[in-house]
Amino acid sequence: MSCVPADVKVGDRIWTINHFTVQAVNADTINIIDEAGNKSRVSNGIIANEYHSTSRYTTTEKVTRTEMVNKMKHAGHGAFTVTFNKAIDNNTLADKIGAAMDSDTIGTQAKRRKFCNAENKGEERTMQARLDRDPQTRAANDDEFGRVPVFDIDNAGRRLVDTRTVTTLVSEGVLYLLK
Repeated sequence: MSCVPADVKVGDRIWTINHFTVQAVNADTINIIDEAGNKSRVSNGIIANEYHSTSRYTTTEKVTRTEMVNKMKHAGHGAFTVTFNKAIDNNTLADKIGAAMDSDTIGTQAKRRKFCNAENKGEERTMQARLDRDPQTRAANDDEFGRVPVFDIDNAGRRLVDTRTVTTLVSEGVLYLLK
């Protein structure tokens, strides 16, 4: 960082972009810890005016999938919660098709369509994440064939979110739902 505490003077303007985990909630303050393990106590007033939550929201908006994905891609340094369907495992799908054919539950065309709509989705996932902004590997918001690279905060790893399957997004106090 460019800010040396010994050089800070009254009236200097300083800033930070950090991500925190809440450790304790008190009457007037909230105890937090950053990703480097530094602990802080912050007043409720500062929390209310300066911080965003990845999972709490005050308003709800219905948007198209394109609008929702654009909100996610332009989250900057902010963290968010995204719900999407994980890519379907080909072996699992093949097993389901085989079992349905063996039991003759998908005999008619209508039943086959219904089966495909129901079974052609991967498992639903909800992830607290932020954009993968590692300058060593990519430019911010690079998109990998319809998938957005993110950093999974809970699992501390890089993941891809399939933009075609995003169903909800919580970002900067707004819950975005599909129209």
